[in-house]
Amino acid sequence: MEYHLEQLCLNVTIKCPLHTFGCPFEGLRSDVNKHIMEQLSSHVNNCLKFHHLQEDQEERLTQQQQSELEELKNRVTQLSNEVLCLERQLKATEEAHMRLETPLREQEIMLRKQAGRFCDGTYTWRIEKFGDCYQDAFSGTSTKKYSPPFYTSLYPGYKLCMRINMNGVDDGVGTHMALFIHLMRGDHDDFLQWPFAKKFRLSILDRSEDEGEHRDISKTLVAEPKLQACQRPVAPHNYYGFGYPKFAPIELICQPQYPKNDTLLVKFEMIG
Repeated sequence: MEYHLEQLCLNVTIKCPLHTFGCPFEGLRSDVNKHIMEQLSSHVNNCLKFHHLQEDQEERLTQQQQSELEELKNRVTQLSNEVLCLERQLKATEEAHMRLETPLREQEIMLRKQAGRFCDGTYTWRIEKFGDCYQDAFSGTSTKKYSPPFYTSLYPGYKLCMRINMNGVDDGVGTHMALFIHLMRGDHDDFLQWPFAKKFRLSILDRSEDEGEHRDISKTLVAEPKLQACQRPVAPHNYYGFGYPKFAPIELICQPQYPKNDTLLVKFEMIG
């Protein structure tokens, strides 16, 4: 029965099968069949119009998409040019920075050398990036570190440098830091007394906020003339140094008041 009503019954009201193409006719199935035959030409025209309308819409959509794509391409090109421009500007800035930085570095090196020359018996060595230096010493990558050279007095003065072994030497490895002095070949050696036989103090400075609480780690040493390390240097610096294989426990020096801001300060003072 349902099939009969939907597909065969002539007394059921239905729409024209071509209503999707714009035909408004609606009536009994028998009338719709008659309508289709009578309006065949009109239906064909409606179908063609509908087809052309769809083609026009698709063409406009295609043109719009092409226009949007072209606009996107232009924007990408513009952004690429801007990126290239910024890269050129960055490169120019980096080159200018390098040109400026190079003489500054040279000047800094020169000033450090001058600081060592004019320290007049008191010199403070700044060991920056202490944590990295200690890890290098602990791993064996770089077990010792030398300070820049300095003089014990303006003129005539002995030329020296300090050496620190952050993970220790000999039976102090892993427990104590070692601190030594090395004599270096200097400008005034012809006017100095040899062997070296001076008294000096080595210190690792406490930089606590409260200066009244400072507890510098200090030791005093008198050079022994009979040591090979105290003889007049022939090489740029004597191979052997003199000082303290067990200057202080590593655990003590690693407390925060000493390597403050990841920088350890080691001080040399002539005292006799």
